Amino acid sequence: MRDSTEKFRVTVAVLATLVAAFLAVSADSLWIDEAFSAHFAVAPDLAGWWRTLKATGPPDVQMPLYMGFLWAWEKLFGSSEWALRAANIPWFLLAQAAYWVGLRRWPRLQLAAVLCGACDPFLWRYFNEARPYAMQYSGAAVVVSCLAWLAGESGPVLIGGGWLFAFGGGLFVLCASVTLGIPWAGAAVLSFLCLAWRGARIARSLSAIAVCAAWVLALGGLAAYDVWTSGHTPGGTLRYDHRLGTLCFAAYELLGFTGLGPSRISVTEEHEPSVFFPFIGSLTLFAILLAGMVAFAVRAFFSNVDTRRAWAAVSYLAPPLLILSAIAIRRGWHATGRHFTPASPVIVLTVALAIAAAWREKSRWRVGWTGAFLLVWLISSLEVRFAMRHRRDDYRDAARTALTALAQGKHVWWVAADLAGRYYHLPLTGNPRDAARAYEISCPKWPAIADLPAPDEVFLSKPPIFDPSDNVTAYLRLHHYHPDGELPAFTIWEK
Repeated sequence: MRDSTEKFRVTVAVLATLVAAFLAVSADSLWIDEAFSAHFAVAPDLAGWWRTLKATGPPDVQMPLYMGFLWAWEKLFGSSEWALRAANIPWFLLAQAAYWVGLRRWPRLQLAAVLCGACDPFLWRYFNEARPYAMQYSGAAVVVSCLAWLAGESGPVLIGGGWLFAFGGGLFVLCASVTLGIPWAGAAVLSFLCLAWRGARIARSLSAIAVCAAWVLALGGLAAYDVWTSGHTPGGTLRYDHRLGTLCFAAYELLGFTGLGPSRISVTEEHEPSVFFPFIGSLTLFAILLAGMVAFAVRAFFSNVDTRRAWAAVSYLAPPLLILSAIAIRRGWHATGRHFTPASPVIVLTVALAIAAAWREKSRWRVGWTGAFLLVWLISSLEVRFAMRHRRDDYRDAARTALTALAQGKHVWWVAADLAGRYYHLPLTGNPRDAARAYEISCPKWPAIADLPAPDEVFLSKPPIFDPSDNVTAYLRLHHYHPDGELPAFTIWEK
């Protein structure tokens, strides 16, 4: 009976993981940030990759592990949209495996964590991007699983080479995937000290010493690299006035509301609460279910917890959240959910803890509540993946339309990301009088734009980024252009 139960649990975990891994990845158009990733990945050799990466500078040069991994991945699987995003699949599988191994002492929590990891809308959103967030999540999941295993030890524990290898590897992936992982790695070490204080010691074995020395050297080298590439505001140079609003939206994404609400494009461009009004019913229902899940998890956590475990949980979450929030508020940095990715495993384990507690107590109403939450969470994930309103910037169709216009002899302005246009083979130029190619223009000034040859079609994307002074918009209105087409994140103007 026990063997059949274990086989069933393993089968469910594997199926849920594989379905999520392959269903979450799409072949939709690349958007701005993904075009940067593709630009580095298609470099023909490693030397060319490094020259391109170093010339571009931060923040991409501060993602050495991800950019190097994607470069190697592209050489094996190609540079299509699906192939570039599929590079996230191995990291998702590693995160799921970390939950399974690290939580093996608690079978219900083990299975619940894997199921929650497969249903999390935040993960579905960002695993479907050719960016480093899946890698960062994987490193955080390994670290958190190691800490969870250590927290489950009630007596003195001897930490061996295997645990040190996993924990050090998670720290390295956190820091090397993107610089924003450094505060979380530091917090993880602080959490480890809370758990290990007077209750654990490192084994005096050759393997443990070798692993410790290797990771100290690797992390030290990475620290030197980060110092060399430092001097850049996280996430870009754009500054936003809606500082508290961006933090609220980051929490909105992390907790899984995304699929049930408006498109991310409408939220970030309009900055108006009214965009949420048509979805208020589903969002309110989810908020109520989520509040219940948090209450269940808190009750289960504090029913059998000691001071070390409580301080370890606080030590992992509080410092990086406070640091990144302070940067967002003071500098006007546009923080979104992806910048807090290492917090996501804690959210997954919180939901899993509530589900495992309901299963253990066999309370019908609590099992029903947690089941309803998991169902709504899954619906949110499917909406993120398949709903038309959640499609990203459609550079593929915009480039195709621009190519058609060029073939018809029209003069085209491209007020959008140049690398994304080039990925879709749109010929671009910096010469406004070269009518054979689209004129690439970004953040233009009025005296310069007023004297340019009049275009026949203008492809305008995200004015806060590419036309922050509204000079292109003013030019279009002054010369009586009108919108002739809409694509996600694009408006096509013509006379």
